[in-house]
Amino acid sequence: MDIIVAALPILLKGLQVTLYIFVIAIILGFLIGLLVALLRLAPIKILNWIAKVYVDAIRGTPFIVQLFFIYFGVNSLNLISLDSTTAGIITVAINAGAYFAENNKGRGYNPSIKDKRKRQDPSGSLELKQ
Repeated sequence: MDIIVAALPILLKGLQVTLYIFVIAIILGFLIGLLVALLRLAPIKILNWIAKVYVDAIRGTPFIVQLFFIYFGVNSLNLISLDSTTAGIITVAINAGAYFAENNKGRGYNPSIKDKRKRQDPSGSLELKQ
């Protein structure tokens, strides 16, 4: 029990850093996800393709690989130097942005949904036009 009491300040500092990374990264991730979801609905095919590649690439790689790439890969370029907290925020934001974009791609304006509503008959079932 004495070990836990002695380690409590270190554990609380770790909790503080974790919550700091989480709050900032989720806010940034939501904004990234919103932007990417809008790009997925863009009529310009190249923007749609870029957003799809981003989502598929980020969701298709393990989070630890992304973290290593951001922390060790970016730091090895010697262009900028990232500390561990900044690398964590960037990685979680990029990862969360891809998941938010995938979850929100069908919400909002979607012409195909309007077409289905127009073809709906009064009984509530959809007519299937072939």
